[in-house]
Amino acid sequence: MEIVAVLFSLISVWLTSKNKIWCWPTGIVGILAFAYLFYTKGEFANFWLQGLFLIQSIYAWINWNKNIEIKSLKKIDLFIVLTFLTPTLLIVSYLTTESAHPVLDTITTTLSIFGMFLLLSKKIEAWYFWIVADILYMILFIQNQLYLSSLIYFIFLILSVQGLINWNKIKK
Repeated sequence: MEIVAVLFSLISVWLTSKNKIWCWPTGIVGILAFAYLFYTKGEFANFWLQGLFLIQSIYAWINWNKNIEIKSLKKIDLFIVLTFLTPTLLIVSYLTTESAHPVLDTITTTLSIFGMFLLLSKKIEAWYFWIVADILYMILFIQNQLYLSSLIYFIFLILSVQGLINWNKIKK
């Protein structure tokens, strides 16, 4: 199952970095596979996160090409995002009390929530959230002996940097 999760997630992130709509259906397959994987490894916040990703991915798949331009957050929007970061961390921490690695599970889940919401509205800052999350996911997966997943998150890190660069070029 890890191979399916990794393969489809890799294709999805690569397509996202290229601003292609097919990132969403391929991502859905990866989401379902990772949900199973997280459940079996006891990473419950990340398991529930896959449900949120599924809903967001379906929404994005429907709305991706509806004249949404790649933009940066306005200063007030960035302030609002950062203001909600701490309360979200606290809420997510309640989901991780049974997790094998509660701190990393909480932080990676929270960063992923914010990264996905910003990605849905094509905000460049989404890539910064994903860059930090990818680094922390590599650590989490190594702790869970999911070495292939850790490797894929290293590749996601590279793709996130590439996505940041590509989206900045598209924006200009």
